[in-house]
Amino acid sequence: MNVFSILFSLMFLYFLLQSFQLPSGSRVMPLFLCAVGLIFSLVQVVLDVRQYQKSQQEKQANWFGTLLQTMKEISLFIWIVLFLVLIYLFGSIVAIPVFAFMLTRFYYKETLKLSLTLSLSAVAIYYGVFIKLLGVFPYNGLFL
Repeated sequence: MNVFSILFSLMFLYFLLQSFQLPSGSRVMPLFLCAVGLIFSLVQVVLDVRQYQKSQQEKQANWFGTLLQTMKEISLFIWIVLFLVLIYLFGSIVAIPVFAFMLTRFYYKETLKLSLTLSLSAVAIYYGVFIKLLGVFPYNGLFL
């Protein structure tokens, strides 16, 4: 069973509960992000439990496959940490397209055209939803 999905669920639940203590104008973005994150992480917990039950029923002694799966999970966790560092240093408006491009190009090994399209559409959706629709100004980062 994946411990990271349980930790992320607990983290999103904690931040969701903490966001209720913020003033009404400041709590819109944390409530939205934490609620969506909590829903996705709980879905991931359910999928992990099902996968764990299925793997226990099969009882395969494939230690190499388990090692590869663990390495893939660790590398994806490193990508998430990289995304958080990018947001902290350069702000979300710069970090989202850079991270989306790097993830799709180097981790998923997509074509350059698809990587650029996905990164530009991600920043357009972020700009449209959070800045224009919700009126929430993004974090600028340390260097911007």
